[in-house]
Amino acid sequence: MIVFLGLIGLLVWRHQVNTDIPAATPAADPSSLPGLQTGPLPWPREINNLAARLSAIGLVSSPMEGSVMHIHQHLTVEVDGQNVAVPANAGINEAARMISPLHTHDEQGIIHAESFKVQPFYLGQIFDVWGLKFTKDSIGGYVVGDGKMLKVWISGREVEGDPRPIELKNYDVVVVRYGTAEQLAVPVPSTYDFKNL
Repeated sequence: MIVFLGLIGLLVWRHQVNTDIPAATPAADPSSLPGLQTGPLPWPREINNLAARLSAIGLVSSPMEGSVMHIHQHLTVEVDGQNVAVPANAGINEAARMISPLHTHDEQGIIHAESFKVQPFYLGQIFDVWGLKFTKDSIGGYVVGDGKMLKVWISGREVEGDPRPIELKNYDVVVVRYGTAEQLAVPVPSTYDFKNL
């Protein structure tokens, strides 16, 4: 009887989570988000302001991962020809028992989108959750100009215009590069082996 009531409670809680989730959107002006890292490397995960950022971009945290939608992307970030580690547990505040539906578990660059409802997720949100300023002209403290460029590719295809509102699809391979024309000319991977997830 106790187990049955517990299951009913869980179903009611999940129903409430499903119906109360607002539409997620990428922040139009990420500079207004609290706690964004706007300086040079390194860029660890920022969790002190995670709840406020999630609220601003329409992502609802919970104590557990969602199970209705579960898709993955792979993110590579390079600055001046050097690979930048995507931090482990971005979007997860263990002490607060809070996990964003968009998060990482390790430093392999795998993005987990696990939600209590089917919803769109956007490239800009990955960086918002991480706590790293990302616009069409900058990443962290690195800004386009003086021979430096910022380019984004999704599964081998270069993104034209603002990459922040690009909707993420399952198994997208995202490459973000900042640097000189020569550094950006290195061949871009278009696939990733997701089989060990």
